[in-house]
Amino acid sequence: MVEEETIVITETDRARLQEMIDALDFVGEPFRGHIRELESELRRALIVPSSTVDPQVVTMSSRLRTRDLDTGEVNKFTLVYHSDSDMFDSKLSVLSSLGIRFLGARVGDVIEWSVPRGLRRLRIESIEYQPEASGEVI
Repeated sequence: MVEEETIVITETDRARLQEMIDALDFVGEPFRGHIRELESELRRALIVPSSTVDPQVVTMSSRLRTRDLDTGEVNKFTLVYHSDSDMFDSKLSVLSSLGIRFLGARVGDVIEWSVPRGLRRLRIESIEYQPEASGEVI
């Protein structure tokens, strides 16, 4: 995903993410860096009512199906608030480098991020569940 592209975030997610950021004001690195990155994403985002968000946009609590463009491996995970994440589960924290990049992205977008072994690229193949499309606001 190109840095300058506008991402879409719901009003509800924006408010809850700001609450999470405010509650984590005391944390140090590496989370401080992730918080700054998330704040930057929120500043450039198009904020929309939950009732109007496109069902192809990744919102909080969305369950995604992705494909690694280099290995072909398919992964599924749910984008969650930091307090709900589990490193041994399929719950990806929005305060991780990858989670920040998925927030507000769309089906078909390719997400790139650096890892110790180089660059990884994941394409969002589908959103299996989006709370807003299901008529829920979590």
